[in-house]
Amino acid sequence: MRFTPWPTVRGLVSTVFALVSAVSPAGAQCADWRARGIEMQLTGGVYDSKEWDPDGAGPLQSVLVVGGGFDRVGGPAGIVANNVATWNGTQWQALAGGLTYSDGSSASVSAVEVWNGQLYVAGGFDRAGGVAVTGIARWTGTGWQAVGGAFGVTDPQSRPYIRDMHVYNGELFVCGRFESIGGVPMYGVARWNGTAWQTLALGNVAGDATFTYCLGDHNGSLYIGGGFSSFSGVTAHNIVRWTGSIFVPVGSGPPTRGGETTWVWDIKSYQGELVVAGLFSSPGGLECSNVAAWNGSAWRFLGCGVWSDDYFDRRASVLHVHNNDLYVGGHFALAGGTPAWCVARWNGTAWSSVGEGLNGVPAVGWFPADVDTFATYQGSLYAGGWILNSGTQRLDSIARFDGAQWQDVGDGVVHDQQGGVFAIGAWNGRVVAGGNFYVYDPEQYGVYGLYSFTGSRMTADLGGAVAGAFESRIVRSIVSYPRNPPISSDIYVAGDFTTIGRQSGGSGSDPGVPANRIATRNSLTGIDWSPMGDGFNNSVTSVTRFNGSIHAAGVFTASGPTTVNRIAKWTGSAWTPLSTFPNASPDNCNGTIHAMKAYTSGISGLRLAVGGEFTTIGGLSANRVAVYNASSISVNSSWSALGQGFNGTVVALEHFGGSLYAGGDFTASGPTTLSRIARWNGSAWVDVGGGINGSVYCMIVSNGTLVVGGSFTAAGGVPCNNLARWNGTAWSPIGGGTDGLVRCLAVYQNELHVGGEFTTVRGGVIESAQWARFSETGVPWIARHPFGETADCGTAAQITFEPAAGYGGLVYQWYKDNVPVGLGPTGNGSTITGAGTTLTIANMTPADRGSYWCVLSNGCGSVTTSHATLTPGNGCPFQCDQIDFNRDTLFPDTSDITDFLTVFAGGVCAGQQPTDQPCNADIDFNNDGLFPDTDDIGAMIRVFSGGPCV
Repeated sequence: MRFTPWPTVRGLVSTVFALVSAVSPAGAQCADWRARGIEMQLTGGVYDSKEWDPDGAGPLQSVLVVGGGFDRVGGPAGIVANNVATWNGTQWQALAGGLTYSDGSSASVSAVEVWNGQLYVAGGFDRAGGVAVTGIARWTGTGWQAVGGAFGVTDPQSRPYIRDMHVYNGELFVCGRFESIGGVPMYGVARWNGTAWQTLALGNVAGDATFTYCLGDHNGSLYIGGGFSSFSGVTAHNIVRWTGSIFVPVGSGPPTRGGETTWVWDIKSYQGELVVAGLFSSPGGLECSNVAAWNGSAWRFLGCGVWSDDYFDRRASVLHVHNNDLYVGGHFALAGGTPAWCVARWNGTAWSSVGEGLNGVPAVGWFPADVDTFATYQGSLYAGGWILNSGTQRLDSIARFDGAQWQDVGDGVVHDQQGGVFAIGAWNGRVVAGGNFYVYDPEQYGVYGLYSFTGSRMTADLGGAVAGAFESRIVRSIVSYPRNPPISSDIYVAGDFTTIGRQSGGSGSDPGVPANRIATRNSLTGIDWSPMGDGFNNSVTSVTRFNGSIHAAGVFTASGPTTVNRIAKWTGSAWTPLSTFPNASPDNCNGTIHAMKAYTSGISGLRLAVGGEFTTIGGLSANRVAVYNASSISVNSSWSALGQGFNGTVVALEHFGGSLYAGGDFTASGPTTLSRIARWNGSAWVDVGGGINGSVYCMIVSNGTLVVGGSFTAAGGVPCNNLARWNGTAWSPIGGGTDGLVRCLAVYQNELHVGGEFTTVRGGVIESAQWARFSETGVPWIARHPFGETADCGTAAQITFEPAAGYGGLVYQWYKDNVPVGLGPTGNGSTITGAGTTLTIANMTPADRGSYWCVLSNGCGSVTTSHATLTPGNGCPFQCDQIDFNRDTLFPDTSDITDFLTVFAGGVCAGQQPTDQPCNADIDFNNDGLFPDTDDIGAMIRVFSGGPCV
């Protein structure tokens, strides 16, 4: 029996909880792709699995057949399989064209069974390879065949779906959501004798739309489970027994609380009892749930079953007997009170965990894990479902247990691209990505459309863009600008959403902050999102700052009661038209604006270029591109067309080398032939190196060049996979490009961040779904700088920082007061250990006080952290500095005193320039924290004379 694909996450983006330590290969250029830290992975689902020997006693080895909701096996660049594949212990193989829907909608396989030596698969699909089928198909060894007539439902808005299959008394039984087969009434369950389908149920099932969930046998009888209150006219709570001619209830069904909705998901015979798994719990008192046994006369829980704090989404989905133990999988965190993430083992008397579990997160609560199937293959236990990890082991929906821990199975199963990253921007020490993706983050609940990268880790601390439907959870623009005063920065996020993030102090069910298509927050003054006035009545595609104000553009036509046709200016309290001189009036743009670019022209000219699908704006004819003209010294403003514009959509604008560039789907400007990109020379649009052979979606200036992203294979005739670089005279590729379209670009810390609808970069070598980063220089950078520390004497002090992820071959050199720090005893009674990201000073003394920093380098360059001051705590006695003040290695000599007095008076050491380092500029000689004061002079003279510090 298998669990139906989880509707809120099927085909969406999941997060794999595994730190990526990929580095550039030896000898690679410094400019290369870098690991992002934590991958966003397009994980598919595995819903059923079964061992099958294709030729019985013949020479062929058996294989493990898996079915589910996935497009490929063996990773994003693996084999196209379409929801069913086989695993032989070392490699995956597809079965013809797999199972699909003819209209292209998402299909899935929920059940796999072997009957009379032949392989059957069932679920939701209407094509098996090229063969028309309805929900069930048989594999002949070379192709697919239909099995009897078509399954049907009366509701035109739904489709038939087979949920489970089971072999009983020499026949193949199926159950699920259907009301007829070949036009013959059959309700939720049927049997196949090899030539025809026969009915069992006599009438409609009362409950979940004739949806029966599972089949199993025990003591010679067939049992059917689901979510129903009666079955074929018999009152029965979620489970019935078929005698061969009639259905009878199984007691009063699994224990339930009064009034709660319950289900049975799986049925198994174990140690003389009928065991069921599902969603149900004890009527009161002790919290017991989801796994129960029937001994023929009464129900009992198995050691209180499995559960989690997420009451509405906890369940046991599947049961399996392996090596005489009963295994249960599902969506839970505890088994009989023992931590057990989504999989647990029952030995007949007690529960235990299985390795580190599957999809473990730091706290019991909501998590998108689900184990939906088990199988024993080649002596090992396999588990499938929505599985992302086990501890630090990355998994992709299928895993093998080696007796101690869970292992990857051939890079698992994945969905092809669905959703994507549409916008990227840098803000407040991070890169923020937005789009229509779904991400699970262990720090929060599920996040839609908004995620951040700090350099060392991914985080959802900005919350997510949320709305009523998935299609409207889209972020399309992210920009940030400094604010002074105060010294801070504002981020602006826009798109299709109507709420964003969560209310202050909100929980996972909090509806978020109402914000119609645009919102903002400040890096210092607030932790929550704020709406911007009334927002807009339709999508915002682009946001920029122009002439001191934030401007928004898109599909919208109004902000509250104010008409603003596709473009508007923020006054600080409301959105208004741009055209305000001599009187405010709508800008009358008659089509969507996709892009804006602000730039200067001459001494006082301020220009805002806009591009999109319009043909008129500001009362002018302007084919897909125009410019709004303003001045830094006057209030005059006006719209202007730019030449003859274009014959197709403009999606991207950028200013490079003193010229405005436009990109999109156009092929001409008036009589001038162009190819998706053009440069404005002041009077006309001209060709850019032969152009691009596909659509352009985005452009940005990076490393002194114009970088272009989109859906293309060549730029100026040069092979370029969706990503290309223009240096002003010629085109070149960027690191092998991506395997799917690029929608957005951003630059941060000498890295080019690339977002879109792709799964791999560098010619398919590196998996980096939807978001990847390309280092322009290869020089590492600091994700988190060290902070100052205060520690008492005799304790251990630590100074630490975090480098950006993905840079290999790193060398760390720590400094204290301009002097390299060595490891081992310091001579002052303390000991220094650690030469990486953390410097530890054990048994700290006052002499360890000082300014510490690290120089981080690799073969491409180096970077220096900020300085962190280590200060002795109040319990430390004062201890003076060394008396070789000027560090000329000669002491005691009078030049130390004269140099000290010179520095004390504001000068520099003799013979030293102000920028030179050898002279110790620390004039707090006695380290009392007070300087300059005369006690430092007295202490210097005393120590010089051989006396004490104080």
